[in-house]
Amino acid sequence: PMPAPALPHADRHRLAAAEGWIALGLPADALAELDTLSPAAARHPDAFHWRCLALGRVRRLDDMLGAARELETLAPDDPRGPLH
Repeated sequence: PMPAPALPHADRHRLAAAEGWIALGLPADALAELDTLSPAAARHPDAFHWRCLALGRVRRLDDMLGAARELETLAPDDPRGPLH
């Protein structure tokens, strides 16, 4: 797979905000933030990583597994993936 493309500033800001919501213990807010990503950014490995964490914390485990599979497909060597 090719390296993930760089994201526009607005999407990088949204990903950082999602990370912050997770750090604050507010995973539902992180998911709401991730839902505002552009379509291209929503397919970025970083988006799947934060989505997996947030989904796990709200106990949406089937959705978390789907996001983890997408992360593994897009970035199989990413140490944040489910097989690492």
